[in-house]
Amino acid sequence: MEERPRLSGTNQAPMTPSEEGSRWFLPLATLQAILLLALVVGTALFVAELRRLSNRAEALAHEVTLLQQRADAAERRLSDLEEQNAQLAAQVAGRTSTTATPQPPPPVRAPDLTKLAGVPREGRVLGDPTAPVHVVVWGDYQCPACAAFEQQLFPQVLERYVATGRVRWEFRDLAFIGRESLRAAEAASCAEEQGKFWEYHVGLYANFVGANRGGYSDARLKELASLLGLDAAAFETCLAGGRHTVRVQEAVQQALDAGVQATPSFSVNGSPPFTISRLDDLVARIEEASG
Repeated sequence: MEERPRLSGTNQAPMTPSEEGSRWFLPLATLQAILLLALVVGTALFVAELRRLSNRAEALAHEVTLLQQRADAAERRLSDLEEQNAQLAAQVAGRTSTTATPQPPPPVRAPDLTKLAGVPREGRVLGDPTAPVHVVVWGDYQCPACAAFEQQLFPQVLERYVATGRVRWEFRDLAFIGRESLRAAEAASCAEEQGKFWEYHVGLYANFVGANRGGYSDARLKELASLLGLDAAAFETCLAGGRHTVRVQEAVQQALDAGVQATPSFSVNGSPPFTISRLDDLVARIEEASG
C-alpha cells in the first residue's frame, strides 16, 4: 500500500526556492524611496555648499576692491609726497646762494661772581664741608636745561641752603652732547688746578650759546680764563695738552654707572639720581634729608 507523506507540526506549506531567496532583498519601492531621499539630501548639501562658496567669493571680491582702493590712495599719496619733495628741493636750491652763514657767538663776557662771595668752596664742592646735606648735580655745559637751572634756579638754592651752611653742593661732569662739552669740562678742570673751578663754572654757563655752536671753542675757553685772572700760560698748557681728557671721560662713565640718564640730575645724601621738573621737587628732597 502506498504511504502518505507525513505532515509537520504546522499547517504552513513549504516555501519554494524563489520565495526562500526573496527574504534577503528589499522591495523595489523601498529602494526607490531611499535613493530619492539620498538624492534630495545630496542636492540640498550641494546647494548649501554652493551658496557658501558664492558668499565667500563675494567677500573676497569686496576685500580685493578695498585693497585696490587703498593701493590707489597710497599711490596718490606717494605721488603728492614726491611732488612736495621736488618743490622743497627746488626751494632749497633757490635759497642756497642766499642762505646766511651762521652768526658767530657774542663776545666772551666776565660772569657775575657776587653770588659766590663769602661761600666756602673747595675743588668742586661749594658750601660748608660739614653741612648735613650733600647734593650732587651732574651736568653738561652745553645742556640747555642745565644752563636754565644754573641761571634761574640755583641762585635760590645757593642763598637759601648753601650760603647758610645747610647744604654742600658738588658738581660732576656728564659731558655727552659733543666735542665742545668735553673741552668745556676739561677747561673747568684746568681752572680747578688754579683753585678757580667755581668761578670758571659760573663763567661757562654765563657764556652759554647752545650746543656745538662755537661757544666753547678753545680760543673762547682761553679768553674766559684770562677774564677770570687765571695764569693764561698754565691754563693753555693744561688745555692744549689734554691733561684732563681721561678724567672727563671717566666721569662720564661713572655717571652712567651710577644710573644717571639725563642732565641735570641730582642726588641727595647718596640717593639714586633723579631729575626735577620744578625747584620745589629739589627743595622737598633737601628738606626731607635735613630732618
